[in-house]
Amino acid sequence: MICPNKYIIIKKATSILVVCLFFLSCTIASGQEIVGTGGVTYEITGPEESAYARFEPETFAIPTHLGEVKYKFKGPSDKFVIHIQDAHCNCFAQKRISDIIDFIVNEYGIDVINLEGGVGDYDLAIFTTMTGRDVRREVSEHFVKNGSINGAEFYAINNPGKATLWGVEDKDLYLANLKVYRNSLLYKEQIEKYMKELTHVLNNLKRHIFTPELLRMDISYSTYKAGNMEFRDYLEFLVGMAGEAGVSLEEFGDIYLLWSAMQQEEKIDFKQANIQRNKIIDELEKKLSKKETRELVAKTLDFKTERITRGDYYKYLLDRGRSLEINLKRYSMLSDYIDYVSTYEAVDKFNVMDELDSLEEAIKGKLYRNDTERRLNVLSRNLALMKNMFGFSLTRSDYSYYTKNSASFGIANYMDFIRKEAPKYRITAELSPGIEGIDELREEVARFFEYSFKRDEVFLENMRFDLVEGGYKGAILMTGGFHTDNLYSLFKKEGIQCVSILPKFKSEKGYESPYFALLAGESAGVEGILRPISA
Repeated sequence: MICPNKYIIIKKATSILVVCLFFLSCTIASGQEIVGTGGVTYEITGPEESAYARFEPETFAIPTHLGEVKYKFKGPSDKFVIHIQDAHCNCFAQKRISDIIDFIVNEYGIDVINLEGGVGDYDLAIFTTMTGRDVRREVSEHFVKNGSINGAEFYAINNPGKATLWGVEDKDLYLANLKVYRNSLLYKEQIEKYMKELTHVLNNLKRHIFTPELLRMDISYSTYKAGNMEFRDYLEFLVGMAGEAGVSLEEFGDIYLLWSAMQQEEKIDFKQANIQRNKIIDELEKKLSKKETRELVAKTLDFKTERITRGDYYKYLLDRGRSLEINLKRYSMLSDYIDYVSTYEAVDKFNVMDELDSLEEAIKGKLYRNDTERRLNVLSRNLALMKNMFGFSLTRSDYSYYTKNSASFGIANYMDFIRKEAPKYRITAELSPGIEGIDELREEVARFFEYSFKRDEVFLENMRFDLVEGGYKGAILMTGGFHTDNLYSLFKKEGIQCVSILPKFKSEKGYESPYFALLAGESAGVEGILRPISA
């Protein structure tokens, strides 16, 4: 969304001997652990290799305690971007992001970190010139806690010379975006009142007009869009409704794959898969030559350091087992697990969200009996999206829908429908005078998303890249999670290879992020220390 970092920090512009403890500990699926054999030490020597890994979107992985790869794309460009989704100002997220950056810098040799919320070079001298590493860390931790600096800045401050920070914003566009948000606070309570009134009236009408099936669809959709239903639960609901309505999931390729993976997961005994994994490794150890054993250890190291995916590693084990004529029927649960991982990794998670909208409409198309139901459904859907619009939580696909159908969001559509239908069911529908003003305020808030998506395009134009392993140009880009979907779409359009990482962190009970306070313009207590974005 908007990084409330008012402080746009402007600064001037071998041969490897690997001793592997053959002890595996990897997390799979539902958090179950697969534990390997232990106690065997191997020494691997080989030709000189690069100190850094080569970026490959398909096999890119990150230690599970740090985060999860949400999206990945392999394109024709010689550029690649490792995108980190930022939970603005959350100090627990910032610490985890610092750890993720440390992993990427050391693994891939990238030291250029592009940041939302900044313009050009950063100057961290006020921190990096401090005498004593412990003092520097303690001071920087203080500013992380109050939201003044982010995880990338924290990393750069505590690792001088290892990272270069670069702000990718257009100052005027950033400030315009921020102004829309701050202006919206002036009419927040009024909007909430209007939204409650419309919700109350429409809910009464739905109970009389919708069939039970349409009512269930509407309630689940509204609950999901309000953030009160998990995606998995909503997908499970839609799949059930599709079955009842006679809609084939196979028409929605990635949803079909995702649902298949979810079904496979339910049938897997992860404890048994652990046991079978250990047994097949034991058998391989007895039958492999010295050279093949070194290959097995190398693959294990690649898996341990997450240079290859779970699916690739376990597939390798089974393929080696077949080549040595090991009876794989005894490892059916491990085979099932590998099938599950392969199915899940084949899903284009980005495309799933677009298919979700199409699946919803396909189901409703089978349920409608008349135009009144269709019209009420449009009003109800639009109201759910309007709430998210005023809450600044529209997705890219939702905003795309809005731009194509903005006329249907007009308050006159609601008032006309209510005047026509409410008397039929003796429903009292009193709306506050001045509710027509929603239209003007909605158009104002829509500019927030317009500016936000324009900023994404600017990010791509302003990004700096590093020349890394294999002649590629690599970069780290850190933005709020709000930008993720649109950035991914832009990367695909430009053919830029990319992965997007969602940091894994947990806030302490009762913790409140200072994000919205800073976004609203409240002081973080360090004005004057750093040069702000605003004049």
